[in-house]
Amino acid sequence: VQERCITKLQALFRRSKARQAALHLQAANRIKRRLINLRKQKRDQACIKIQSFFRMHATRVYYKEFLRDRLLTFRASRILACVVQRLWRGFKGRRRFRRQFEIATLPDPAEHDSWIQLQAEAGPAKRELGVYAEYILSGNPSTWRERNLIKRHGKYYRDVSFYANTITRKISWTKPKGWIFNDVREYYALRVQTFWRARVAKRKINLLVKANKLLTNTFDSERITSDIVLLCNYTFYVHVQCHDYDKARPLYAKMMSYMEMRVDNAFVLYSYAIFAAVSGDQDWEEIKDYAWRAKLQEQRRRESGRLANSAYDIASTAFYLQAVSNEGARGGSENWHNYAICQMLVHHDLPCARMCLLRALKLNPHNKTLISHFNALLQDEDYLGLSTTVQKEYGQALSTNFV
Repeated sequence: VQERCITKLQALFRRSKARQAALHLQAANRIKRRLINLRKQKRDQACIKIQSFFRMHATRVYYKEFLRDRLLTFRASRILACVVQRLWRGFKGRRRFRRQFEIATLPDPAEHDSWIQLQAEAGPAKRELGVYAEYILSGNPSTWRERNLIKRHGKYYRDVSFYANTITRKISWTKPKGWIFNDVREYYALRVQTFWRARVAKRKINLLVKANKLLTNTFDSERITSDIVLLCNYTFYVHVQCHDYDKARPLYAKMMSYMEMRVDNAFVLYSYAIFAAVSGDQDWEEIKDYAWRAKLQEQRRRESGRLANSAYDIASTAFYLQAVSNEGARGGSENWHNYAICQMLVHHDLPCARMCLLRALKLNPHNKTLISHFNALLQDEDYLGLSTTVQKEYGQALSTNFV
């Protein structure tokens, strides 16, 4: 009996100890889980805050570098559009009011005698189409002062049209049907011309942006030897922007050797032809041969459908941008010289080349290379083919204030 009691007491004691240990272990696990969750929560909050700061910084940089100017331009265009539309609506309303006021005030057009005097005061017809002529009540004043002197009651302008039959002398306020069709046709013709001019302007702006990027980008000198595109851009930058011909000469030699191992490249040939002309490294006939090879390569690629526009459009725009934006700075004569040779060899725009050479000659009148190229433009049969000289052309330009 004593042993059974002892065993039972020990079992009860061990059970109590095990229950206490289990409770302590559960409490320790709860505390551990709480600490892990608290640490995870703090880590997540720190990650969220770091990401928030990074997104805020990236958004601020994007807004400052890319979005701010665009939004300012968009807001300015919207404000301008609202102002122009308000002015246009006001003009249309005032014109409609003046027309209705004159129709209600003046006698009926059927009274022919009273309108003879009004037609005489209106002066010559503004325009004529067929047997009809359009007149303005106020006539055709040439200045604002004359226009203000003929106001009705000193308040309202009299820019109101009426129409007269030149044969029957019949007067009418309504526009003839033939005129309505003609005005609509002219309106749509102007709209098409406006869209075309907008397209041309956008294309020129895009070319100017790309040319400015080509002239202002910095280049990694370690990658120049391995990347032929970067080599061409960097060589063009040294030639056009820096005017460092001694540094550009070996770079052009490397470009030409790289091209000779493959096929002719129009960009390389045009660039080297212009450089050789400005620096005086090659004879004029060899320079013309380089330009001819480049044109032939462009023609082949255009016939194969791989080239829509000239391969030298961006570079030509870069020559123009450099010449115009740095005309009064150092190297202005070289900029105009480069642009003139580009117009001669690439685009064959001889009047523009002549004007550019005159500007370059004005900035540096003693440059022998420039004078020889001007003589080639004037006297070469492939170009202007004239019998004049540089001195005569430059003297005539100075006398007429052409440059």
